Amino acid sequence: MVEQISLTSELYEKLMVPGDGEIVVKRDYFLKNALANNAQIVAIFCSETFYSLYKNALPSEHGCRIGVIEDEQITPYLGVAAARAVLAKIKMPKYVPLDMLGNKVMLLNGVKYSESAGNLVRSAVAMGISSVVICPKAVSPYEQSAFDLSSGHVMGCKVHRSSHITDTLSQLSALGYQIVSTANSAQAISLREFEFPEKCVLVLGSEDEGIESCVIDKSHHVIKIDMKNGVDALTTPSAGAILLNSLVGG
Repeated sequence: MVEQISLTSELYEKLMVPGDGEIVVKRDYFLKNALANNAQIVAIFCSETFYSLYKNALPSEHGCRIGVIEDEQITPYLGVAAARAVLAKIKMPKYVPLDMLGNKVMLLNGVKYSESAGNLVRSAVAMGISSVVICPKAVSPYEQSAFDLSSGHVMGCKVHRSSHITDTLSQLSALGYQIVSTANSAQAISLREFEFPEKCVLVLGSEDEGIESCVIDKSHHVIKIDMKNGVDALTTPSAGAILLNSLVGG
């Protein structure tokens, strides 16, 4: 259903708020990531130029609303050229069971900041890792800010939401995964000396409290990043990028 609409400040503010079970897609390349991963599109609002360029690539299924807006109306709101001016609303993907995950898994334990979750997902996807587990205390990577900071790449991930983290770790172990946690302790193995197992869950902890002790207890290995020059801690996204690169043999 295609319609010509007039964009007002009130309507723009309404479009920027996700409905229940929805995500707002705010960039053209976010939308391309969503379309490439068969996202269910609820509505698209775009400039006349964008529509003329990409109308054949836009979803045509019944129920997807497409609102076309004059270039001069939409570009000041989005701050991009008319050819890139698009907003969309998509359905939040469903969480998957553990047995659908790949051999390399990133587990977020208590990561509560959307910025960290989004950046970690983007780093994981860049490293070729597309399986994610989130514990009950962690923010969902589908949360709006996390989605934005992943540049929409989370749409290419399989995400499992744990309802009880120790039960989830037991199930992962039963499926043949080795659980690898990180801790800045004397007993931890240096990342330089550690070889990641082929089937592995890398646990990344919260910014404030690190990894829960119950998770450490369930881990097969505990590793650490060696640091110098008086640095004794890294942000979760920084440490995560280093560890994810090592996980894939970097």
